[in-house]
Amino acid sequence: MFLIRTVLRPSHGIGVFADEDISAGQIVWRFDPRFDQTFDTIAGLGEPLASFLKKYTYLDPTRGVYVLCGDDARFVNHSDAPNLRPVREGASGLYIHDAAARSISRGEELTIDYRLIHAGPHDLV
Repeated sequence: MFLIRTVLRPSHGIGVFADEDISAGQIVWRFDPRFDQTFDTIAGLGEPLASFLKKYTYLDPTRGVYVLCGDDARFVNHSDAPNLRPVREGASGLYIHDAAARSISRGEELTIDYRLIHAGPHDLV
């Protein structure tokens, strides 16, 4: 769940943009089980649900589940030079939140390196 104000705008399809200035290191997203959903598998769910989940979830390698963000976080696009970074918890390595990798100005698109948060292709599970 985003902890900052955001807006959706055209990008590579749709992108999510900061609607406020964000400081380097500020936590911008946190998994919240009251709001975000997890799925053990996508297989066998039937259409159109399976296609929706393949498009909008990521396979969290630390939890071993597919995560569907309950807000516009599902529109964060990939970048090889992202302005967000995943943060993991100590020895467990559990993916707990995203923080700003640098200062982000209001109006800037929020991006993350998908390879750091997604375990692999959906069709493997």
